Order: sequence, then structure tokens, then C-alpha cells
Amino acid sequence: MTQRFAVETQGVVASIGCMSGYLMTEAPSTYIAPVPFMEVHGVLDTTVSYADNTAMTVYYFQNTVGFNKGAMQNLEYWADLNGCSGAAPEVITVNADYDIRGYSDCTSNAEVRLMSLFSSGHNPYLSGNPTNTQSTANLWDSGVPVRSGNDRRRIATSSTPEFVVK
Repeated sequence: MTQRFAVETQGVVASIGCMSGYLMTEAPSTYIAPVPFMEVHGVLDTTVSYADNTAMTVYYFQNTVGFNKGAMQNLEYWADLNGCSGAAPEVITVNADYDIRGYSDCTSNAEVRLMSLFSSGHNPYLSGNPTNTQSTANLWDSGVPVRSGNDRRRIATSSTPEFVVK
């Protein structure tokens, strides 16, 4: 829902961060203002599959837009939406518990990031985070800027997305 809100309400949010979800619709043709984006996703997620969410999309959402969409495909879609360049996402951070990869060279500095939590499932804020990776703190430190005039703040998220409104 966070991602859909961002593409359908031009100029309302300065950037977005979400947990375990994809843009399950095509961005409208009116989408012109790139929005900095970061997704945090557990690789072991069985609710919204990290690798391919086709079954969930067809059964629960009753649409075909999400066919063969996983976390990496969602990252690539956002890179296209935000006019990012590069043949493959750059690796920004790597450690034993997670990595962050994405694109930095994007239209209007609208960076795109994916934080993959290697040992987490759908909700890393409860018992689904055996290594206690601080994904919210990492999101704050990730470098995905929030653009609001000349102010360059950063945004964080929780399992319930938070918005920074312009």
C-alpha cells in the first residue's frame, strides 16, 4: 500500500520505506516525480515471498500484475520508475545478517534500495529476527534521503509504514 500511495499521489510523500511488500499495480502514466524508495524484506518470508509472489498475488489480490515479482524484481521496477542508471544494482552494505543493494544514480537523486534480511521472515520485529538485526536503524542510516524542499532528512519505517509528508 505504501508503494501504491507513492506512485498515485504525486508530491505528497518525500520518500517511502516499506516492509515486505511490492508495488502490485502498474504505476500510472502520470507518475513523473521520482520518489526515493527502500524496501526491507526477509529472505525467509513465507507470507510475501522474497523470490516470487505470484501465488499470493493471484489468490489474494486477484490480479496478474505481480506475476513473477519478488524483491529483486520490485527493486528493478522502482529503478526504472525513478530513472536510475546502471546494469545491475550496486552492493552498498554486506554482512553476515543482511545486505543492502540498490541504485544511487537516479533522476532527482531518488535513490532505490533493498535491504535483504538473511535470517528473517515476514515480521523481523517480533520473533522472526534471530540475529536481532536492527532494520529500522539501518533504514535510517541507509542514505535514502527524504526530499522536502532543501531539507535532506531521512525516513524510517516499521511494519506499519510511516510517511514524511511534504
